[in-house]
Amino acid sequence: MSIVRTFRLINGDVLIAETDDNRPEDDTSIYVTNPAIIFLKNTSDGKTDGVMAPYMPFAEDGRVSVFKHALASECTPADKLIQEYKRLFGLGLEILTKEQVAATLQASKAASSIIQ
Repeated sequence: MSIVRTFRLINGDVLIAETDDNRPEDDTSIYVTNPAIIFLKNTSDGKTDGVMAPYMPFAEDGRVSVFKHALASECTPADKLIQEYKRLFGLGLEILTKEQVAATLQASKAASSIIQ
């Protein structure tokens, strides 16, 4: 079973990701799937809010190695953060190549001409 974890890298970046059940951590790395980076931003009302964006979005199968020597700290994120991560990144979105996009558009155009 995968677990959602939060990591602070020594460069200050904060990541949230699921551990990769297919590849348990070893002495040098923690293997994660679909990592996201968390940015903090100030809102117009003076509060601080978090924004997530894909971290290394072009990794094959969404799998990334986080080297332990690059970690400053790690924790289990709050339930609200886990829910937001799963809402944004648990949709099974697939990043298409240019060729796949072209083929999809071509098929869409062909289908719409048949419908009309």
